[in-house]
Amino acid sequence: MKNRSVWLMAVALCGIIVLGMLLALPAIINADANQDGMSAVDFTKFYKNALISPLTKATSEVTDPQLAQFSQKLVTAYELDKTGANTNEQSNLSNLVPDITKINKVALDMPLKEAGKQIQDKELSDFYNRFITECGVGK
Repeated sequence: MKNRSVWLMAVALCGIIVLGMLLALPAIINADANQDGMSAVDFTKFYKNALISPLTKATSEVTDPQLAQFSQKLVTAYELDKTGANTNEQSNLSNLVPDITKINKVALDMPLKEAGKQIQDKELSDFYNRFITECGVGK
């Protein structure tokens, strides 16, 4: 009985997918590549806004001034505003993918670098900076 229920649910899901494709078929057939639509440049502007605005909003809502300043530096260091900078009408969507490697590296390194700036003792600061450099921070 259990196998029959799973089988029926799978058939129903496939049916819904096929029905959706059939309903979209007239729109796909009648679509014309020359129709007016959103240009790649306009799409890039909307995309960048959707990418950047949640992070900017989140950093603006932080109440601690030092944490807010750090958050803003972090978001700026991600360089998401440069995503799709060279987009034109012939660009492909791969230009819109942010540099994930850079974002990951910044997210790992920046907190350690910023923490080192807060150390007042010269000897301790030198030791800390040598330590994080030897750990690979900034490379």
